Amino acid sequence: MSGYDTAQICRNGHVINDTATRYPQHNVKFCSKCGAEAMSICKECRAPIRGQYHAEGVVVLGGEPMDAPAFCYACGRPYPWTQAALQAGRELIAESMNLNDEEKALLTKSLHEIATDTPQTPLAAARVKRLLAKAGAEVGGALKEVVTKIATEAAKRLLFGGA
Repeated sequence: MSGYDTAQICRNGHVINDTATRYPQHNVKFCSKCGAEAMSICKECRAPIRGQYHAEGVVVLGGEPMDAPAFCYACGRPYPWTQAALQAGRELIAESMNLNDEEKALLTKSLHEIATDTPQTPLAAARVKRLLAKAGAEVGGALKEVVTKIATEAAKRLLFGGA
């Protein structure tokens, strides 16, 4: 039978088991990387977190572990790890002494826009790129780490280059 398995992911976004239904023996209560609670359903709507896709008649050997999804497919709300990263980004932006209040507000707004693929994503990526450079080495470097975690693949290509 084809369909998505359920993933088990900690509240900080570490993928623990992307085949939690098929291989429940690998499920845990807490993450071995950070100690956070492991979850397999959206805390908002109770939908299972999508894991590995199984296609009938196709056997996958090995492969890369999945990336934690940013938003719930069923209700559209950000998962806890996305919320935490966005909050960390907002706090880092507030710390920047090189950005004025208008630039801080624009950068904060643009953070959410690079976490989703919309028509605004290219504009938001251009803004983030420009304002990261202006934010200063300390805040800009830390903020780049947050951006790398939340940005869509399209936004990452626009921000950092690549295929």
